[in-house]
Amino acid sequence: MNQQMFNLAQLNIAKMKFSLEDPRVADFVNALDRVNASAEASTGFVWRLQTEEGDVTAVQIHDGDLLLVNMSVWESIDHLKAFVSSREHLEIMGRRGEWFDPADLPYLVLWWIPAGQIPTVDEAQGKLDRLREHGPSEHAFNFSAPYPPPSPVKLERQLQTELGDIQERIRNYPQPITACDEQFNWLLDERERVSTELARIDG
Repeated sequence: MNQQMFNLAQLNIAKMKFSLEDPRVADFVNALDRVNASAEASTGFVWRLQTEEGDVTAVQIHDGDLLLVNMSVWESIDHLKAFVSSREHLEIMGRRGEWFDPADLPYLVLWWIPAGQIPTVDEAQGKLDRLREHGPSEHAFNFSAPYPPPSPVKLERQLQTELGDIQERIRNYPQPITACDEQFNWLLDERERVSTELARIDG
């Protein structure tokens, strides 16, 4: 398994100074569709987070009403770097200080995922928290300290450890468990996801 069998996931968050309806951020709001279209047309683009209606501003993380979430998947870190340094993106980021509060903590995180996998917001939040707490590692890193994709052996070991942790949490989950328990159902989905990835490696 090599780099072509992995994709790069990225999350970055930013706290806005004003609401999206405020005329002081109109230039930013008006540019969103253009910049996102540019990303989708870029070489190496795979996926980006949005609602079924195509709204990129409706997804919340860390319970922040003014916290915007941008999450996407790329074929490689070089493809993502090429888009980040494109004219369309730089024109907007050059005005970041007008629209967003300064960040006291890391606001961007990168991590490798098996090709074909789509990251969840919960997974991305966990990666950002890990980067903030422990610094860059093979599990969560940034542009300044990038890491290569994991080897097949290391990936299998990581997935086996993750599966064991999930199974332990399922065994110890507080009873009784209702059918609508979102956290428990998420654990079941995660167990299925990890098991599928392990089966794909073994196959």
